[in-house]
Amino acid sequence: MNLDQTEIHLSVIIVCEKDQWEFLFDTIATVEDCLDIVDEVLIATSHFLSYDDEEFLSYFSGKGYIICQFDDNLSRANVLNLSIKKALGKYIFPLLAKNKINSNYLSDAVDILENKPNIGVIYGDIELFGENNKIQVLPDFSEVQLLRQNFINLSSLFRKQVWEDCGGFDVNIQTQTEFEWKFWLSAVENNWDFFHFPKVLLYQRIILDQGVPKNQNKQEIQKHPLVSVCIPTFNGDRFIAEAISSILSQTYPTLEIIVADDGSTDQTVAIIKTFQDKTSIDISLFSHQPLGLAQNCNFALSKAQGKYIKFLFQDDLLSPNCITELVKIAEKDNEIGLVFSPREICFVDEVAETDSDLISIYQEFQNIHQAWSSLKPIQRGEELLKDPHLFKHPINKIGEPSTVLIRREFFEKIGGFDPKLNQLVDLDLWLRIMGNYKVGFVNQVLSYFRLHTHQKTYQNISENLSTDLKFYQKVYSHPVYHFLPSSVRDRALCIYTINLNHFYLYFSDYSSGTFLENLRQLRREVAEYWLKQLLPEEFQTKPSSYFKIVYRILLRNKSLRAEPLTESEQIFVQSLINTITNSSANYQRTGVILALMLYPNSTQFSLTSDLISIPKGLYENLIDWIKIGDFNLVLKQ
Repeated sequence: MNLDQTEIHLSVIIVCEKDQWEFLFDTIATVEDCLDIVDEVLIATSHFLSYDDEEFLSYFSGKGYIICQFDDNLSRANVLNLSIKKALGKYIFPLLAKNKINSNYLSDAVDILENKPNIGVIYGDIELFGENNKIQVLPDFSEVQLLRQNFINLSSLFRKQVWEDCGGFDVNIQTQTEFEWKFWLSAVENNWDFFHFPKVLLYQRIILDQGVPKNQNKQEIQKHPLVSVCIPTFNGDRFIAEAISSILSQTYPTLEIIVADDGSTDQTVAIIKTFQDKTSIDISLFSHQPLGLAQNCNFALSKAQGKYIKFLFQDDLLSPNCITELVKIAEKDNEIGLVFSPREICFVDEVAETDSDLISIYQEFQNIHQAWSSLKPIQRGEELLKDPHLFKHPINKIGEPSTVLIRREFFEKIGGFDPKLNQLVDLDLWLRIMGNYKVGFVNQVLSYFRLHTHQKTYQNISENLSTDLKFYQKVYSHPVYHFLPSSVRDRALCIYTINLNHFYLYFSDYSSGTFLENLRQLRREVAEYWLKQLLPEEFQTKPSSYFKIVYRILLRNKSLRAEPLTESEQIFVQSLINTITNSSANYQRTGVILALMLYPNSTQFSLTSDLISIPKGLYENLIDWIKIGDFNLVLKQ
């Protein structure tokens, strides 16, 4: 330690509060391991000490440590300001007495400040010890991320000039994390650069609550159910380190990480492997041939052991308290199938900020949870399915998988993600969970959805696949959605028809054969609906307004009507004509005519004018159809 008052580079300030005296010697021992780089040590503590504690201070003072004693009523921000003001070093490293310095890398961090004058703050990773042991790998610096949450520990290396430029720590903010956060934000405002040192600089002691027996606290930790964090990856080396770091920074104590890599060809797998050696949290990495996103998610699920599943996509982030808050709600009711929360959408870079499609996503999907008519902390999923806004924009009001916590046992009952779907794969799963279980909601931002031009959502928009026809087709036709009211399924049919008709008419150069085939199938299904209406009383249960829209869209699609009938369609149309010809009951013939109106035909047949009532709203369509001349229809008096 520098005692001859030559130039002082590094001052370490040890803040020793009353409940940390028992750890002071351990802390100072780690400081003394790096006296070749530490020029000055200040111990900031209380004026009101016991005789033994005063003896300790006298001992340290004799060794050259500077003792700073303050009134107990001063806040930590005040104590730090007064101590830093007294310090002579041009670099400052604050240290709480319960923690320790990693002497192996401190000199390397100082060298960076010496050689890069634009860098004002260096922060490193943190190794927890005591009642909880793990490594917190912090993300590389991002101003956007710092605006969302503080991820920089007080025990970081910074220039004294930074402290002066910021006007010190704000003594008007009493909360420790808040005044630290404001200090770092002030450094950004003063144009100082930050540097993430990718090694452990701080050992942080975890102390359980005072007055509670240690064995009791260990029992409480064991009571936390295991949460499996599943990360499906594919060529995500740009983001995966930050994503995993946000998991390692969780306040929730019992986690496992399952990484399912879908055949990445970049450095994704190599980056993940570096984390396996840095943390006590179990990180299982599975690499396999490409399966696609949905099947890769299901693969990760198959490897999970936790009571709950928490998905995190490779380009998203979690707030430190995310899993804690979600599990807190899930544990209140065993019938809860999923818990979700709002997420914040943000751009990853300037390219994303100027992309019109991403800007549109940002503007339209920022607060999707607010689209629910009524959202409660815990409610039956059936209540949400009855929401009149269910299929109104935005259709996915839950959010992406990174926003959701799911009870694992329910996957075995309802299945996982459907790989046959292209878009809205997550919404399909959310709806199936809502149809069978309760839903929990935490009203605070707990995750971050980052926008960039390489993500699946962006690619689907660019390829005109942002509306998934298969999803809506599944909702209206698949028996798995038996729990939905018929009106909701008819609305899904209507959305499917509108979009399918649009793609067929305006994207004829792209997969027009598939669109035409789907339209033929839909036309057949609608025709067969009318064929089931063979009894007069059936028409008293009028088709929904959504079904009428579907029918009219098919009637008015001239391009579809101009398409030559396939062989099977010719047989079907002929059977309809034969039914009309051979039937004497007009009510029976009415359903056939409504079906026949969907197809082009030149056959002449007659129908008496005592035709029974056509469903309200469709009689005009029948008259228009007669006028079109597709059929040479003669009405007998």
